Amino acid sequence: MDRLYTTLGDSVDFFNEIDSSFEEETKAVRTYATAAVMEELWKCKVAATEAGSTEIQDKNSHLRHRSHMCGPSLKRSRDVAGKPDHLIQPATAAKIGFNGYLQRIDHDILDAIYCRWPLEKPESYEESPFCMDTDSLQRLRDKIWVQDQALRQITNKIYRTRPCLKEVIKECDMLLVYMEKTKELWQIHKKGKNTEPVFSSF
Repeated sequence: MDRLYTTLGDSVDFFNEIDSSFEEETKAVRTYATAAVMEELWKCKVAATEAGSTEIQDKNSHLRHRSHMCGPSLKRSRDVAGKPDHLIQPATAAKIGFNGYLQRIDHDILDAIYCRWPLEKPESYEESPFCMDTDSLQRLRDKIWVQDQALRQITNKIYRTRPCLKEVIKECDMLLVYMEKTKELWQIHKKGKNTEPVFSSF
């Protein structure tokens, strides 16, 4: 959940930066350029972010992850080191393009939906009135699922048309606000020197 929250924030910042720079770069031509020309310019802008990306994109791996998470079995595959492959993260120093951010959003939303949600409070957690609020937890999970469906309908379109990017930003912002307001439900609880996540993977 922490990773999803961070990914959404980073993605919104990236998308807003790209949108603002496109607005500035095309200011001089917008008065006479047709809609078709603006669409072509937008495609070039998106392609430019991908050309500068240093993160390795593996679309097939990403699609396998979605199929695996949403399929009938929730059993996770593991790499040779025994670490769940959905927890392996790309280098933080990598420069990410549009596709990288969209895949990270989709990846982390799925992990949040299908992780092991707490049904009862472990003894090691701090006392909190939110720990046993299973109704609120279910509403949070439902909200994440709804946003996943909304994003899936528009993310592929942002490569072709700029207005769809604004819709993606709006949907991500909505989930960010909801997660911020329910942070005590999913944040990591600290006790002494140990940190225990409220949510865990299978």
